[in-house]
Amino acid sequence: MIIVSHRGNLNGSCTEENKPEAIIKASNICYCELDLWACNNQLYLGHDKPLYKITEDFLHRDNLIIHAKNLDAVNFLYNTSYHWFWHEQDMLTITSKGKLWCYPTIYIPSGITVVKDKNFKLTSYGLCTDYPLELISRLARI
Repeated sequence: MIIVSHRGNLNGSCTEENKPEAIIKASNICYCELDLWACNNQLYLGHDKPLYKITEDFLHRDNLIIHAKNLDAVNFLYNTSYHWFWHEQDMLTITSKGKLWCYPTIYIPSGITVVKDKNFKLTSYGLCTDYPLELISRLARI
């Protein structure tokens, strides 16, 4: 099972979401999902809008999973080797690396399910959570 930090969170949702420092810290521990915007040939992190300007070099980490937040981000990511996806209200989508990215409550053995609370079902290929440290600890006890 892979564990994915949701927007760089490690111990619950916080104000550090999508901040470059949080992404770096989380990606040193586990996989990390981040929200990417491309605007006027610039790259930004942020959930609801572009907030934190980054360079493409920032994305050169092996364990990032990039959520394209606008069509310019899709256009930027399309011909890269980054692991990325786009979705809006879909129950699941297929990432650029062929993984199923699943909406909360959708558990598929080959999918990565986004979980919104601490009630993890350990039935998927991976979980994307605001609580990756707790999940890592729980898996270590199994």
